[in-house]
Amino acid sequence: MYPEEAKRQRIHGEVAVEIHVDENGRVTDARAQSGHEVLRKPAVDAARQFRFSNDLKAPVAATLTFNFVLENKK
Repeated sequence: MYPEEAKRQRIHGEVAVEIHVDENGRVTDARAQSGHEVLRKPAVDAARQFRFSNDLKAPVAATLTFNFVLENKK
């Protein structure tokens, strides 16, 4: 969900989140690497909820990019 404060301030853009995934596909760590401060926590919170298929059966690191886009209202 788009953060209310970001809507009020008309903040949008991308947030890069580095994640670490365990051998079972669960996110064990998530940290914002870039993006507007107001958008970082919601992106990290969303990343922590993800579950992945991990065929390697070993810990994996990856970067997710969340793109926050404001709806154009005319």
